Amino acid sequence: MLIGIMSDSHDNLTMLERAAGVMKKHGVDVLLHGGDYIAPFSIPYLKSSGAQTIIGVYGNNDGEIKGLKKAFDEIGGRLEKAPFRFDLQGLKIMMMHESIYLADAKEDPSLNVIICAHTHKLFIEKKSGKIILNPGETCGYITGRKTIILLNTETMEPETVDLV
Repeated sequence: MLIGIMSDSHDNLTMLERAAGVMKKHGVDVLLHGGDYIAPFSIPYLKSSGAQTIIGVYGNNDGEIKGLKKAFDEIGGRLEKAPFRFDLQGLKIMMMHESIYLADAKEDPSLNVIICAHTHKLFIEKKSGKIILNPGETCGYITGRKTIILLNTETMEPETVDLV
């Protein structure tokens, strides 16, 4: 299974479209978004990734909660409050926007993958049998670098993709 991971898209429709195109090209099965979409009109871009499963968590800048939830429902996705734990074909995953739950999550032996966001800084760590990922920012507004991560669940090797 191939998982596409992104966050902090902040209504940058050009980069959302580019990220979705990269994911579609690679045949991503699942798209995970770590929050800060901003407006509901950006959500349909996630569907164009071709991912069969789309899961996201709210970010600290996502004020239009009902509109975002409705937009996710319309594309057949799932939007949850963080921290959100779920099982994905045997992988135990925890998603959050802000890293306030990160220290506890790192100590939780039941988790395989932890996804956080908010800082806009790309981060990949393998520790104690788990992978901790911050896909950086899709929008490129803060760091200037526009990134997503592709995670192959067979090899458990994350690949950073720059959206140039």
